[in-house]
Amino acid sequence: MLLVEDRMSKSPITIKRDDSFQTALNLLRQGGVRHLPVLEGKKLVGILTDRDLRQASPSPVTSLSIHEIKYLLNKIVVEDIMVKDVITVPPTATIELAAKMIYEQKIGALPVVNEKGELLGIITETDILETFVEATGLGEPSSRIEVEMDDKPGALAKVAQLIKKHDINIISVMTIPGVTKGKRIVVFRLATTNPSAVKKEIEGAGYAVLSVVN
Repeated sequence: MLLVEDRMSKSPITIKRDDSFQTALNLLRQGGVRHLPVLEGKKLVGILTDRDLRQASPSPVTSLSIHEIKYLLNKIVVEDIMVKDVITVPPTATIELAAKMIYEQKIGALPVVNEKGELLGIITETDILETFVEATGLGEPSSRIEVEMDDKPGALAKVAQLIKKHDINIISVMTIPGVTKGKRIVVFRLATTNPSAVKKEIEGAGYAVLSVVN
């Protein structure tokens, strides 16, 4: 089981609440990141994103002079623009839960904290996508077969047995609800670049093969 602590960045770039706007901007640019956890000691007290900085910046069509803009930005500190009600996740949460939280909350990252609220790391949408790519075997020589089957116990096992007959390893399996009620679409990624015999076997057993991608 993949947990957040297995995929998080354990030494994220952080910032303090009384740091300046310019300090935050420099950290984001130099670190190549989009999220800065805000700490007070070891405790997480907020998060600052590149979007927060953009929203706090003067409009490109402002009539202010460069000196006036610099003066105003120098007066802004992290605490003025950071998000204080931070959505966090514990290190023992599953990757699936972290992905669900990021998707539902429409955020780009989750600070990882312990029971004391101390920062342990951060997991981003990029970390989630990398995990998905690895878990589905997209980086390996393989093929993808999409099969429609009855949404009932044992159906998946029967198709897996058909694949086993050809001595081909199943790298990953993903299922989604089918368009037709009572059906499910199962996506197999197989350790072969020539799945034609497997496709014929599955269709011969009465299953609908929706697509094959080498």
